[in-house]
Amino acid sequence: MKRMHALAAIAAIGLLLAGCGEDPQVAPESGAEETVQQDENGAGSTGDESGEQSFGAITLLVPEGWTPIEVTGEIEPGDWAAGFMDDAEDPTAFLRVMPESTAPPHADAAANELIAAGQFTDIYGDSFEVTGREPVELDGAEEAYEVRFRYLEGSTEIRGRWWVAADRRSGLVSAVEYAGKDVTDEQFDAFAETIEFDPRQAG
Repeated sequence: MKRMHALAAIAAIGLLLAGCGEDPQVAPESGAEETVQQDENGAGSTGDESGEQSFGAITLLVPEGWTPIEVTGEIEPGDWAAGFMDDAEDPTAFLRVMPESTAPPHADAAANELIAAGQFTDIYGDSFEVTGREPVELDGAEEAYEVRFRYLEGSTEIRGRWWVAADRRSGLVSAVEYAGKDVTDEQFDAFAETIEFDPRQAG
């Protein structure tokens, strides 16, 4: 997508997922900014910001005990503008939200752009593959797509899903990502039920 690398530091959280059981202080990718919120002593924040959260047209339920990933720099359409992880010290799963995509106002077109970014950039490494995609019903969306994917971080398999919602009348497209090393299909499905899309809430 237009500026998928703008928040590559959030994508770098996958490096931490791969390092589970190793030193949790391993640095992010070279050039990437540290994304875990820091307290005054420099330790990772363990602040719980679970519960219902809204980002533009997207409202979702952040799982209990999850902590935010700090996003720095200017946010533009096409950026993953917010993120959460299940554990600040030893993350195994994360969420990202793109309140406004630069894709045409069609969910399948936006899904294709995400897939292309996965296949033709280094965000997910060279092992990225789509394992399924289909139109779905998403609360409030005129049309929506779900994309299932996987990739490897070292020898660790990361499974994930994107949900893309579109409203042709307003031209708004939003996306949500949920990925992790041990996330079950039941967890993915339960989380999808919490996603709401309301273009009237967009800023």
